[in-house]
Amino acid sequence: MRPTDLSVQLRRAGRPAGGRPPLGYRWRLPLGGRWKRLVPDLEDRRIMQEVVRQKDSGMSFRAISDYLERIMALYEGRRYRSRGFRGKWGKSVIHRAYHAEKEIQARENAVESEVPDGVAAEAANGAC
Repeated sequence: MRPTDLSVQLRRAGRPAGGRPPLGYRWRLPLGGRWKRLVPDLEDRRIMQEVVRQKDSGMSFRAISDYLERIMALYEGRRYRSRGFRGKWGKSVIHRAYHAEKEIQARENAVESEVPDGVAAEAANGAC
């Protein structure tokens, strides 16, 4: 079997075929499990949601990167690093994170809109 065939089969089975997980997700090995699973990374998702809020309010990707670096420096108790260093959340990553979060939100909204109104109202009232 060729390596490309194997990676296609692994992806179809929902198993990792190597590489980094998409933005907003991480690999997790279930207890006693043999294969890693893709699960949401809630910390990255919060940052990505903030990126969307800031970009939709008119900030540039570079300004958002600078903004996140300032916040993370305060949170981590370290010195702010100027534009020369961005770590994980540089301008290009911010750009990818914005589009990835928009795609995730669109997918989530599509799933929510597929639920019939009566079922959603019953679930909200706790009548299941």
